[in-house]
Amino acid sequence: MDITARGVILPALEDPTSQISDLAIFTEGSGVFLLAGYENNTRIVSIAVDPGGRTGQRGIVELPGSYTVGGAGEMFVNAIGDVMVTGLGGEHSQRVDVRADGSLARDGASYLGRDLDWTTDVFEMVEVGGRDLSVSISGRDLQIAVDTVSANGTARSAARLDLAREHSESDYAAIRDVATAEIGGATYVIAAVAGEEALVSLRVETDGTLTEIGRIGAAEGLGIRSPEIVRTVALGGHDFVLAGSAGSGTITVLEIGADGALRPTDHVADTLATRFAGISSMTTLAVDDAQFVFVAGADDGITMMRLLPNGRLVHMTTLADALGTTLRNVSDLETVVNGGMIQLFVSSASESGITLLEIDRREIGALVQTAAAGDRLAGGAGDDILLAEHMGVRLTGGAGADRFVFDVDYAATGSLGTVADFEIGLDRILFPGLSALSNLLQLDITSTSDGAMISYGEVSLRIVSADGASLEREDFTQDDFFEFDTHFTANAPSTPAFDAVDLPPPPPPPPPPPPPPPSEPEPQPEPEPEPEPEPEPEVLPRNLVGGAGDDFLEGGDGNDWLRGMGGNDRLRGALGDDALEGGDGSDTILGGAGHDRIFGGYGDDFIYGQDGDDFLMGDWGGGHDRRPWRQRFPERRRLGRPASRR
Repeated sequence: MDITARGVILPALEDPTSQISDLAIFTEGSGVFLLAGYENNTRIVSIAVDPGGRTGQRGIVELPGSYTVGGAGEMFVNAIGDVMVTGLGGEHSQRVDVRADGSLARDGASYLGRDLDWTTDVFEMVEVGGRDLSVSISGRDLQIAVDTVSANGTARSAARLDLAREHSESDYAAIRDVATAEIGGATYVIAAVAGEEALVSLRVETDGTLTEIGRIGAAEGLGIRSPEIVRTVALGGHDFVLAGSAGSGTITVLEIGADGALRPTDHVADTLATRFAGISSMTTLAVDDAQFVFVAGADDGITMMRLLPNGRLVHMTTLADALGTTLRNVSDLETVVNGGMIQLFVSSASESGITLLEIDRREIGALVQTAAAGDRLAGGAGDDILLAEHMGVRLTGGAGADRFVFDVDYAATGSLGTVADFEIGLDRILFPGLSALSNLLQLDITSTSDGAMISYGEVSLRIVSADGASLEREDFTQDDFFEFDTHFTANAPSTPAFDAVDLPPPPPPPPPPPPPPPSEPEPQPEPEPEPEPEPEPEVLPRNLVGGAGDDFLEGGDGNDWLRGMGGNDRLRGALGDDALEGGDGSDTILGGAGHDRIFGGYGDDFIYGQDGDDFLMGDWGGGHDRRPWRQRFPERRRLGRPASRR
């Protein structure tokens, strides 16, 4: 499946370098309009987009508010009126009317979340007991406000909740995003809480009050740090929440039970082959019966995945930034089905304009899955996914780049079955249920006359090559079997992967040898030759992590990774293209030479990129981050935290 770059959209603005705060898609009949919010969404631009990728600006509207670096806010379509705009620099949220031709007009103010100590950043609309309710957060604290919303868009306070702290070790903790799900007549809110490093499930009662059902996060063994984004989807009779965590570079999938409890079904980490480190945006798109997930962040590109009905994620494709795109430090992305194409719109925190990308719907392959042991499955001409949750199956992919997914757990023994037409370098064989399997060297591979036999632990799989030729171990690469750094599985064993064994006692030591006979005096040795000069030592990166105190971490000549963690730390990158993260506390961070990425973290930080083309981010919290005024260029920087995206 290919992503094609169609070009960069440059709206007609007085200042074409204005920063894009948010993107949204509005559809009116068969018309598709891209809405771009500039300068904390105080200026909204409407752009018509046709199925062929042609664009034209249709309108612009100015909203009250002020621009602040790193300001948050979003545009919410068809929530209250046509579009609800939040994060207007201290002003109340505003409604915007989108006319049939795409022109824009102000439609009045709303007072969502007026009980919050800050203005509303993110909100969700739900219907409970015949009433329309909004659930609002500021993105800066642990408060959630629930308002009753009337037909004309005005809001009246119904309830307010302050989430309790349980595990945060710093002063900072904030609800960064919320999403809602309706299951069995009940409505639930899922909150992403940074600082607590947790996902919290709450039930919305008929009077608007919120009841906490439970929470799951790092304290329970879920590998997340700084969860920024949550999205809910329904697929195959199940309800899922997807959580993107910027600090850990992970996407987590959890199934929402009928009682609101959260059960992890998958947890994948960014790799060199994907582009969602420092995640800042995630959107989902349903195309026929397929559910796709698009993610991006500070990794200069976007990654497309497909969610399976059992809650697993499969990597479909990744596109990196290039000269003709604006995928550097992605700030937002939106998707829409427009005619026969999937269109993606991507904005950058470092580059001007909006990149238009397209995917041909005809390239979407089928998803087929086994129903019983011994099943035979066949794909079609597209990029198919063949999902086997039973033993002894036979899978035939056909043409296209197919994924053969064997989702079995640690209790499985025996033959998984046969992949009947594996094409090296194009198809992939995946084992997401075996989370301890992460490297090609762990597989036993034996060549056969028409392919190969692979085994791991107590399971085996026969592979028949597409051309019927024998396959050697050297023919396979890591990419043939692994897409992510890790897969989390809820059925992983609680015992170690390798059981201890009782070894026999060591034999007694042998008797000492007899003394050697007297020897003739040895001749004088030849003088030693001049030693060869020692080779220059290889420059290796330093990966250093501080503790809870005031640490001093210094890199070397390589591409180093330094993380301060707690305390008022001093980090110095020295040479190389370094990654430096302050963590909690008021940190001082010096990039040094090279093209560095610097993240302040929580607290009042001093950030100095120094030489090179650096990326500076003040990150989260209410701290006052500073950078030297004299250091203006050539740094590419963004101070403040990335807003959670729709």
